[in-house]
Amino acid sequence: MYFLDLLWAGAFITETAIKFWGSALDRELYDAARSRDLQQIEAVLVKRILALTQSVSIEEIRAELEQIQSLFSRPHKYRKMHIEALRKVIPPGKAGRDSKITLNEYPELAVLSEELLPAISKLLAVRKLAPKQTTSQTIEFIHREFSQHTTDYLLEHSQYLEEQSKRIPKNTTPKSRARWLADVVAGRRWKLSPSYALKMCKRARALVRKRSLTG
Repeated sequence: MYFLDLLWAGAFITETAIKFWGSALDRELYDAARSRDLQQIEAVLVKRILALTQSVSIEEIRAELEQIQSLFSRPHKYRKMHIEALRKVIPPGKAGRDSKITLNEYPELAVLSEELLPAISKLLAVRKLAPKQTTSQTIEFIHREFSQHTTDYLLEHSQYLEEQSKRIPKNTTPKSRARWLADVVAGRRWKLSPSYALKMCKRARALVRKRSLTG
């Protein structure tokens, strides 16, 4: 987790430096980013903007302050900025079946699929009632019912989720449809193809069950 915290903080302050006249070497902003405390981060950014009164026009400062207020008053915008920042520092993996998942990672895959299952089940139910909503809009609508980790993951893969939701096997139960999509989207973390993700998720769950029985 320490490495991930450092990665997140470095990505975040670089992104905020670009957006809000900051500095990538700003220690106070770095510490605030590592805390992930929205109020603390907002306070540091506002402080930095107000310190520019001698070199930046009032109109520019007012615009920056309004942008900061908008960012932190709407959690989904903050999460979007978080995801965009990480995408810039994490290189994309290979697509398709060429990507591998190790035996040691099976439990992680099984846990991720289980974590996504309730949210995807709710998403499919809401989409059935409001088919004109985009996948991203639906995720934002239901995000308070699930963990930030779950909603961040779904938002990050919302386009893939949208594409694969159209490939869900027909004539199946709502539970089966949600399970199918949860497995496919969970496999996206390892860049697995849909069919390979389904196979690996079944193996992962079987392994977890076996380990739980044998202790």
